[in-house]
Amino acid sequence: KDVMTLYSFGVTAIAPTSESIFISQKQFDYLKSKFPKLYLFYDNDCTGIKRMNLIRKQFDIKCIWLPRNKAKDISDYCKYYGFEATENLINKWKETK
Repeated sequence: KDVMTLYSFGVTAIAPTSESIFISQKQFDYLKSKFPKLYLFYDNDCTGIKRMNLIRKQFDIKCIWLPRNKAKDISDYCKYYGFEATENLINKWKETK
């Protein structure tokens, strides 16, 4: 559902089957060759933040995350705060990263 939510805002995204799994180095290199910017964006919970930090170090990738609030992922954020607030947040990420 997070990939679909991001897509509705014009953001291309992929998602592993769980936060304990990530893509291979070969897959990562392929994505780097196709997209000018790659970001890691996991859930805003303890597991998501820990995994993001491990993957960030291994693959040298920038991370983005939601502000601490009641939403743990982008689809929840959109549900709680609305389309416009979510769009503003995504545009803010695009400007600063």
